Amino acid sequence: MDGILFNKDQSKLLQYPAGKAGGYSIPSHVTGIGSNAFYFSAGLASVTFSNSVTSIGPRAFANCNGLTSVTIPNSVTNIGQSAFANCAGLTSVKIGNGVNSIGNWAFIECNKLTSVHFDGNAPKAGAGMFTGADIKELKLHIYEGSTGFELPPWDVHAKNSMKHPAK
Repeated sequence: MDGILFNKDQSKLLQYPAGKAGGYSIPSHVTGIGSNAFYFSAGLASVTFSNSVTSIGPRAFANCNGLTSVTIPNSVTNIGQSAFANCAGLTSVKIGNGVNSIGNWAFIECNKLTSVHFDGNAPKAGAGMFTGADIKELKLHIYEGSTGFELPPWDVHAKNSMKHPAK
């Protein structure tokens, strides 16, 4: 469909054309973003997730250097390993309260990443999640009453966290 490859029942987005530029809204029939689905889509300027998406596969958005911000909806429960690796332009991420697992190196080498907002409790975090980010500049935004951010590996980032009044 429009050069985008889905599985047979169109519930999983498998491949986005690497040369396609501009923004993309993930259709409401998609529940999963496959491994490497947007890999090296440097012209992808923005992505809008539908509330039907529950998982983002490994390296799904790796090397998408045109992405500057991403909002992951509450429906997503799992962000795969290296899902946003090497997104050189990524400066901010908002992570919905449904995310309970973030894979190893999910945001590795996102060296311009300065703001990560969490709408819920701390997800289970993989190793090296923010490796390559400027730790002095990276701020984690969490809500008062959120739990788990004081435990490893989150305690490394605790000094950079900003607590906001509960919703």
